[in-house]
Amino acid sequence: MEDQVEKLKNSNTWDKFRFLAKDSFVYGGLSALTKFFSIFLTPVLTGFLAKEEYGNMDILNPILATSATIIVFGMDSAVARFYYNTDDVVQRKLVVSNAFWTQIVVSGLILILLFLFKEEFLSLYLGVSNNNKQAGILFILMILIFFTTPIRFAQNLLRWTFKRKQFLILSIGFILVNFISIILSVKFMQDKLEAVYLGQVIPSVVFALLSLFFLRPHLVFKIETRLLRKMLIYGIPLVIVAFIPALVPAIDRYVINKHLGLEDVANYGIGYRIASFVGIPILSINTALGPFILSLYKEKDAERIFNLILNAVIIVISTLIMIISIMSPLFLNILASKDFSEGLLVVAPLCFYLLVEMQRTISSVGIDLSMKTYWNLILYPLSTIILYIILEILTPRFGIFGAANALMISGIINYILFTIVGIRLFPIKYNLGDKILVMLLAYGICLLNQFYLSDTALQGILAFLNSLFF
Repeated sequence: MEDQVEKLKNSNTWDKFRFLAKDSFVYGGLSALTKFFSIFLTPVLTGFLAKEEYGNMDILNPILATSATIIVFGMDSAVARFYYNTDDVVQRKLVVSNAFWTQIVVSGLILILLFLFKEEFLSLYLGVSNNNKQAGILFILMILIFFTTPIRFAQNLLRWTFKRKQFLILSIGFILVNFISIILSVKFMQDKLEAVYLGQVIPSVVFALLSLFFLRPHLVFKIETRLLRKMLIYGIPLVIVAFIPALVPAIDRYVINKHLGLEDVANYGIGYRIASFVGIPILSINTALGPFILSLYKEKDAERIFNLILNAVIIVISTLIMIISIMSPLFLNILASKDFSEGLLVVAPLCFYLLVEMQRTISSVGIDLSMKTYWNLILYPLSTIILYIILEILTPRFGIFGAANALMISGIINYILFTIVGIRLFPIKYNLGDKILVMLLAYGICLLNQFYLSDTALQGILAFLNSLFF
């Protein structure tokens, strides 16, 4: 592992790009597929579930992601930071073990709270859409929350320690077995909505055991309290870093359900699934950039390399978004039916929201590098307030299109705030204005392609010319 890091530091710019591309494909690509694998289930689920049931599923799914980020408790970032602070094998085992047992304890506490207050939670979150069936599904979600904790921890550790083979086995295996199990459950069980979640239980148990096997060389049954205290001081502020983005799918769907109803949640969910096609390469690159930046940030040309990479990402991903936006009616026919056609309105703004968020996480890296992660305790709650206010303003007036644009607008505001703070805390500067202007130009071209061209043949020609102009 150390040899790979040293080799990366001594390589030229092109070789750094190649290293990043390779890790983006291996670690990032599989992490992204794990997160967005529901895309490939969508044609099956829209075929078996009624539109309101699909909306029900789409509003319940964020509970898993939100719980997961709380359970991580900032320990994934703490492991990455403290693991490389020492070459001592025993000390590294203590770092890993402190983080792992902390996550197990936190997952247990979350399950207890959900069990004790499940009725109050569902009533608050779902409002008038709450019904008895959702309480049973929440219990299944609690089982999934517990057993996916070691899987997620193992994936993170294997990525940070460059254990590609084990990472591939765990990630690909879990995706495939989960996929097959859900399809079989939905096909043969009577209650289709419940089957979606029951189908994930057995794969989660099996791969949780496999994860423990992979983690075995790194774990000891001991917690070093002094080290844990340092890790918590570093990691707890980062809970907010992970929690707020994970909370966004719950906030936007909550506001849409509140003002528009579950059918519009379903339309929005399908649009998000289509936008998730661009989320896969974005998350792939973002996942690989973490170790990449930590390995190179002390180098003299780090600022030039990072800006060059982010500029290239904007151009490539923006062009990909244009292609996805043009082809979104085709994707809709593959994933669902014309009943969900309103979901096409949200594809472009959600795609650019994902791109802006990716840029923000990198340009604000100065907060982490300076070790002043307490800034996240200010910025992330502020970003949530901004998002909620804009959602409440735009959603009642413009429907799900307003909700999607609320995400993108709040994302740009947060991008500016986080980048300014990151630059002031650590001397790596980013040409922020140029990046935002290019993304807004690309978004304007997507809107032009989507809304102002009615003839199909003409749309294809002009959309190509617009993309070529970009």
